[in-house]
Amino acid sequence: MPKLAPGSYVGLFEFLKKECNNSNVNVSQQGIKTVGILAKGLRQHFATHAKEIVPVILPKFKERKLIDDLQIALTNIMMCI
Repeated sequence: MPKLAPGSYVGLFEFLKKECNNSNVNVSQQGIKTVGILAKGLRQHFATHAKEIVPVILPKFKERKLIDDLQIALTNIMMCI
């Protein structure tokens, strides 16, 4: 995966954080996947956002459909820290 150019992704991140809390499982799943991809692309520049998103997505482990996507996203996020 190519590295993303460092810059201001605050607007995108805030939108994805809101979508991760969505009650619709499919919307939440896509938000979690996108956060993982963003973390993988930004790498070290995602560290500040990583600390904000982990408490948001950890409670989602209750939903069985999201477990695989959550594990992938958390793996990518932990590489940023």
